[in-house]
Amino acid sequence: MNPGGNTKSKSTAKRKKDFLAVLGKNAGNVTDACTAIGAGRHTYYDWIKKDTAFKEQCDAITESLIDRTESKLHAAIDKGEAWAICFFLKCKAKHRGYVERQEVTGADGGPIHHALDEIPEEALRAIAGRGRRGAGAAPAD
Repeated sequence: MNPGGNTKSKSTAKRKKDFLAVLGKNAGNVTDACTAIGAGRHTYYDWIKKDTAFKEQCDAITESLIDRTESKLHAAIDKGEAWAICFFLKCKAKHRGYVERQEVTGADGGPIHHALDEIPEEALRAIAGRGRRGAGAAPAD
């Protein structure tokens, strides 16, 4: 009989508490936090799946890290850092046209030519007809 209660659940509770402390200190790196407490990543995923409160605490740590990182981004914007200004505009000002996109064209800006363009339409119809009969069907005479 264990008069102090369930030792396993107490040790799990302590490991979770230790995990959360390390997670907050190491910028949210789950692998490092697991290593620090002697657990595998599968243990972490099991905990967040089964323990809503633990998952919420992990999520809160992640949100706090995001807030800190956003503050650093805004500080860089305030310093006039071009990379930070561009990044912010590309993420938050798409509706104003700050969007990167790639235009894909053929040689010298012309249309793209595909190998299918070279196959006569009659042959393409025959190929399409075979597909409708099912795989492995013999061609019709």
